[in-house]
Amino acid sequence: MITHRDLTLGEPLEVKFANEEPVEFNSETLSIGNCRSLIRGFRMEISSGRAQGGVHRDSLASASRFSFRENPMPHRGSDVYRELLPDRLKNLWESVEKGLLSSEEFHECQELYTLEYRREWQDALLLNGFSDFRTSILSEIAAYTGNPDLKEVEALCRQALARVKREWHEKVASPDKESVELFYNQSQAMLYELMWWHTLTEDLSPLAYVVALHFARLHGCGNYLDFGCGVGSGGLLFARSGIKATLADISSAALDFSSWRFSKRGLSARHIDLKERTLPENSFDFITAMDVFEHLVQPEKTVHDLRKALKPGGFLFGRFHAVADEDLPHHITLDFGPTFAALESLGFSRVWQDRWLWGHEVFQT
Repeated sequence: MITHRDLTLGEPLEVKFANEEPVEFNSETLSIGNCRSLIRGFRMEISSGRAQGGVHRDSLASASRFSFRENPMPHRGSDVYRELLPDRLKNLWESVEKGLLSSEEFHECQELYTLEYRREWQDALLLNGFSDFRTSILSEIAAYTGNPDLKEVEALCRQALARVKREWHEKVASPDKESVELFYNQSQAMLYELMWWHTLTEDLSPLAYVVALHFARLHGCGNYLDFGCGVGSGGLLFARSGIKATLADISSAALDFSSWRFSKRGLSARHIDLKERTLPENSFDFITAMDVFEHLVQPEKTVHDLRKALKPGGFLFGRFHAVADEDLPHHITLDFGPTFAALESLGFSRVWQDRWLWGHEVFQT
């Protein structure tokens, strides 16, 4: 049976016929035609008031006759054949441009596909005993800071970006290395801002970590570094999937909180304070730098450091883009030309780019 709850949460869609075993679908196994047929079938059920009604055999038979089955999404276990979400959506939009799918149908399919990524992210970060993701995140902050008032914690989260801006102007007269390190090392607002961002309440771009995880699985990567790890959510996602995780940052406050989060879940990871230690050389086959380079005083030097840390053939997954914004004064690098030049000079080549959602890129040594 397909219910509204199934579609909202991205849980497996169970289609059950009389006297037969249920057939399970999810947004990774649906072809475009199946997706469209099931959406239409569900719309018909809702409009007729049968909110708990099933999808009829005729609907599935109709789905099998669509001409979009040349690129079906494989089963969850078949990572090696899976398209990454941005590629899947970009290819799906081509069906809209050809007049084979309406834009409304595209957006509904996009929601189904995205829900699977959202679910993977939430499952990795959700604390035991919680069913509501936002409440879990807020409770985690509350437990760490000793503030039991979740409404107050949420208010602090919502105000965090403005507090980050104030802290920056108070502590950073000019963006030199020492001032920037001091800011990140002492900022409490950044903890709230990052955790709120990771609730996906206002922005889905943290799901790029899930894209990165799928890419790492696709290429058999097993030793992972999250460079500029912040509060550690990306590392938790990778560690939950069984990949050995190392997390590095210049913020002692962020590293302490990240370490506490790992301990609370019974997970292990190495944490590196970049003010005290350098990255180990020739150690990682996959590195993420998620929205990090715009914060760096010396981005070209960082490229050299990451190149040393990567094994031959290793991957760097990041977003190398930022625009001037008075509300984000801590974004101090806006010209990424020198960064790309440094990547090229060190033998990196671009092997993948998100051309649909958030613009992340992957470079390989």
